[in-house]
Amino acid sequence: MHKFFKVLIVLIASLSLKTSLLAANFQVKPIFKPLALKNIKPITPQKDVSPTGPDPSRVLDLADILEDEKLLTDLTNTVGFDPHFVIQDKTATNVFYYVPRAFLLLCDEKGYHLGVQYNYQAVPGEPAVTLNLDLVAPFNPGDTKLLKYLLRAGLKPPPGTEIRIKALPALGAKVDLDSLASGISLSKERLFVIVGSHFRKPIRLGMLLTPEEVEEVLTQLGEEGLAGEMIIKIDDKELPVPLEISFSNFAGPKLIGLEDWLAHQKDVYITNVTYFPIKLRALCSYRLKNGSLEKYCRGIKGHLRPRKKVAFKLPPPEKILGHKLLLVWFDMSLDTTCKPCLAKIEQEVRRGVSLAPTTKLVWEVIPNVFETLNLYKVMVEIRSKALSSTSEETNKILEFSPENTRQEVLLYLHEPSLTYEYRIFLVTQDGAQFRQKDWQKADLTTQITGKKQLEEVLSSENEL
Repeated sequence: MHKFFKVLIVLIASLSLKTSLLAANFQVKPIFKPLALKNIKPITPQKDVSPTGPDPSRVLDLADILEDEKLLTDLTNTVGFDPHFVIQDKTATNVFYYVPRAFLLLCDEKGYHLGVQYNYQAVPGEPAVTLNLDLVAPFNPGDTKLLKYLLRAGLKPPPGTEIRIKALPALGAKVDLDSLASGISLSKERLFVIVGSHFRKPIRLGMLLTPEEVEEVLTQLGEEGLAGEMIIKIDDKELPVPLEISFSNFAGPKLIGLEDWLAHQKDVYITNVTYFPIKLRALCSYRLKNGSLEKYCRGIKGHLRPRKKVAFKLPPPEKILGHKLLLVWFDMSLDTTCKPCLAKIEQEVRRGVSLAPTTKLVWEVIPNVFETLNLYKVMVEIRSKALSSTSEETNKILEFSPENTRQEVLLYLHEPSLTYEYRIFLVTQDGAQFRQKDWQKADLTTQITGKKQLEEVLSSENEL
């Protein structure tokens, strides 16, 4: 019986996170350099000044205000922004924009954001597969808090002045498709990129491939990966940001649950959402103490298996890390050389390959209706299971203007017959709004909306 209980205790211990707090590790507060920044306008209280966009002539390198090289190294490895590119706004001197340090393949609780669709309408002998990947910058929840403090301490604005941090707008940003295509021996015409309105949103990278090329790309993502550049244009200046696309170097949370502990929830679990084993070394923070910033770590030991959840039983954050925490993270390492892990990724990715054929819905609005009917905007709301690769009913809104009268939508053919519903929403030049009361059923892959149909929507019974 004694032996049985010893074995049981070992089994229970292996299912939970084993932690031991070691000696506290302090780091002295950073030293701020005397400033002589001629290109940064002095920060003044500006209550009614709206930001008008980043000024490429006003780039702040945090190395210009920090003496602490260790902090700069920490920032480079820990936060999602590039500490050498913080850009002041053109008009609002208290507004700053951060530049992502890289774009990486997104991985989260759902796995890698990578999907494959086979197009049943493909011409024989031509590429018939679309490979889509979502790339994001690896941001942490406390990034902007820490950056605000560094700017406030280094630039010393007048008391009461609020420093604002914004994501850099993505207007005019382009991916260098030549360099990216050369890594997989494709022509750049077979690649496309969709960029969001700013760089906190994912970048969608698409590749038009043959089935054989899909296998080559997936193999490469498991080995050396793909590399490229995003060229961000700010007025007449260009700023390169690297794209690093591989299964072993990815964005998204490595561990989830720490935020529950910081929020003082009762039962806290830490989940390793990666496909690799994680070794914990310490729990670290940047905190404010007596008005100054310092790095403070507590040693913590633990091994987390891939995609597993364990109990996290520590005293409250205040007892472990103190008060006024700006950024909290685990000092940890991932075993990205683990061959069984890479094999598991390959299995999961290939299992997620969608065999559902796809087609495109092309929707056009006749251009002259905007002037004829005094319209500012035409919107079409579509709902259908065909909008989702998982066959979940999904809504999508298409917006049309005099400059944009044609839209394409990818549809998944989960069933033999295509069906969807839509309704039209109109905004006139004088601001009046109209919407069809009833959803319209359709099965066509080409829709052309003209004057007669829109006049029916403009009737008084449809006015909002």
